[in-house]
Amino acid sequence: MNFYSDRMNSADAIQISGWTYPAPYNFYDMGRTEASVTELLSDGYRSVRCDNDPLVGFFCVGQSAQVPAGHQFGVYGSDAPVIDIGIGMRPDLTGKGLGAQFLDFVVREIRGNNLTAGLRLTVASFNQRADKLYRRFGFRPRHQFEANGLRFLVEYREGRYLGYLRQATLDDERYLAEWLRDPVDCYWATGLPNFSHDTYFSWWNAADQHGWVLESSMGPVAYGEIWVDPAAGDIELAHLVVNNARRGQGIGRGLVEALYDQANEYGYPVVYMRVDPDNLRALHCYQSAGFQLMEEIPKDWPDHYVWLRRLLLG
Repeated sequence: MNFYSDRMNSADAIQISGWTYPAPYNFYDMGRTEASVTELLSDGYRSVRCDNDPLVGFFCVGQSAQVPAGHQFGVYGSDAPVIDIGIGMRPDLTGKGLGAQFLDFVVREIRGNNLTAGLRLTVASFNQRADKLYRRFGFRPRHQFEANGLRFLVEYREGRYLGYLRQATLDDERYLAEWLRDPVDCYWATGLPNFSHDTYFSWWNAADQHGWVLESSMGPVAYGEIWVDPAAGDIELAHLVVNNARRGQGIGRGLVEALYDQANEYGYPVVYMRVDPDNLRALHCYQSAGFQLMEEIPKDWPDHYVWLRRLLLG
């Protein structure tokens, strides 16, 4: 979907204020009141449209995106630049897998030329569907408060925005085949001299290997996996690959950070990485993303790699 935004107008405000959502999301119903229409027409709101649909949702920034009750708990104070954001999709479009594309568009619209400010949003704790989406984008809870019997999470994302993670599909093989043409690149990423269909299919088909793609506005830019070993009680990031044409732009570190954020969903205390000792560029990238060298490793781990680890948030 090709989204674009423009300033909220009266017709949009009246329509949005009358949207009704199924329980428990009816918490977000505005009731088509005069106050809700007035709020939607304030400076903080913009309508979102796409090529074949006149109104698919909206977003807001600044104080409009904050829950007023949160101020008494001091959750919106910040020493660093931060932009509060809020989003809403038309009810019939929710729950159909469009949230990631929609949020990606909104984040890019809001960031614009302001690449240094952090992003902050507030979500009701019962809205696990939205919270799961926000975590895919690197948002993490920093504060919480209660108001009118509901608990709210104030989530924050800092750093440069490069895109969002989506689960890999069989069709993504073509990107990896292009990115791993160089035998050296292929060996460092896979331990194999050449990449093949059988290689990718074995990854995709493995129950303990979870492939993820870092998707940008230009399409896929990187790939990585999360390996889960319940018997050993550990989790590892592996098979990290960046589009050759996009190297040197911070995407490698962005991929590691995004996979680390996703790894937090698995409930393990630590995540590991391994790297060929000659691959100094990758080693520096992983360390810049918060991973630390391990001085000792278990005896049954391959010792021809450099091993790194980073504590997970639990």
